[in-house]
Amino acid sequence: MSIYIRNQGLGSFQLLYASRGFHEGLEVTGYLIYPNKTKSNVEIATELGDGIYSLSFPYERQTLEYEDKYGIVVKENGTTRYFGTILMINA
Repeated sequence: MSIYIRNQGLGSFQLLYASRGFHEGLEVTGYLIYPNKTKSNVEIATELGDGIYSLSFPYERQTLEYEDKYGIVVKENGTTRYFGTILMINA
């Protein structure tokens, strides 16, 4: 699954994540992999309830391209549960 985000210069974006089995009380963390293959800081998710978590990632444009592709990793209690790509459209 890919995620598409239109960058409007807000400086951050939010990702909503549903844990496996919609379990509550987990430590959910995530990080980005930038186009230059470096990793962002690990961000800690806020639990919203019903096994839904919110991750907020600071965003800095990495290239001058119209589109930037990022990897995203989400972990539950230290175990990787999701890897996907984000296509950031720089408008």
